[in-house]
Amino acid sequence: MGWPTADVKTVTSGGKKGLLQTFQTGVATVQGTPRTVTGSIGSNYVFHGGPTGALGWPAGSSQQSSNDGGGWSQRFVGGAVFWSRATGSHALPKGAALSLYDARGGTSGSLGWLKSSGHVKAGVGGFSAVFTHGRIYSSKAGTDAVLGAILGRYLAKGGPKSVLGWPTSNARTSHGVTTQTFQHGRITWTKSGGAKATRS
Repeated sequence: MGWPTADVKTVTSGGKKGLLQTFQTGVATVQGTPRTVTGSIGSNYVFHGGPTGALGWPAGSSQQSSNDGGGWSQRFVGGAVFWSRATGSHALPKGAALSLYDARGGTSGSLGWLKSSGHVKAGVGGFSAVFTHGRIYSSKAGTDAVLGAILGRYLAKGGPKSVLGWPTSNARTSHGVTTQTFQHGRITWTKSGGAKATRS
């Protein structure tokens, strides 16, 4: 972690007091269990305000994954930060999108590593998280993953800003036809015909 860059100080986050000290390559915290947050994940954590920011106190140690070229992740009270060599370091706040990502296998699942995330004002408005192999969209219409050829067609139409609006289901396959529904239509995919969008 290199040399200390500031004295230890007491901070309060989420109603809980703890200790924080910054170092050349990260931060150390003590709130119950001592934790360190280092490297690119540490830089991202500091960028988001450290323990007094949106991510809050560290909830665990950093974890390594060999999926998709390998990388690291670390959990916090208010979300998680992911780093891979291909994508860099990005944060995903606690909520429906992170829960779905975890349910689909996280960094070892079909979506891969987090590339970016943010709010989208189109239509009912919502949250979008971009991964190496797909996206998660979360709005009043639902929280769903969109991948592969269906995602390609959805983005070609304009994504949430398009006539289709926000996703309302995850993709389902039956008798060789994969279908995903949206607020104002659907996209179907077949091996012979590819992905086709239909307005409702």
